[in-house]
Amino acid sequence: MQKEYIISEATEKEFKEILRIKNASKSNTYEFEQKQFFVSRDNWKMVWFARLRVDKKTWKVDLGWLYVDPNYRWSKIGYDLFDYILDNSDFEEYFLDCIKPLENYYLKFWFTTIEKPEDFQIEKIKWIYKMYNLEYDEKEVLEKTLFMKYEKKIGLN
Repeated sequence: MQKEYIISEATEKEFKEILRIKNASKSNTYEFEQKQFFVSRDNWKMVWFARLRVDKKTWKVDLGWLYVDPNYRWSKIGYDLFDYILDNSDFEEYFLDCIKPLENYYLKFWFTTIEKPEDFQIEKIKWIYKMYNLEYDEKEVLEKTLFMKYEKKIGLN
């Protein structure tokens, strides 16, 4: 029997923990807001979170900032949180960008690889490069980054 986890939007305390984890990993805070995060809990301990950011210009959804507590990796908890997010939000399309070795993982969730990234995805990546004072080379970014899209299919999700 698969273990049940409590899944919901992040509380203020959990958001502070997310920010602590973010600082530890030196990741970006592009347009961070508490209401963007969904968390999965085991006995009230946050063990998984993901971010759902709506681009303010295009109203397209960027799914990202996925994190699993190291003690829970390989426990299938990610599947539960992904299912919850994709089934319980009102959006029809979701976009994500990641490193290419993660392609098979996201294909399990019916994401498809897209050849040309959306402009809002490129803007976010440019912002990250600028934040870290890195030289942005679009060709290099496109070679290293995988861009994916998920579309809800009425009656199938």
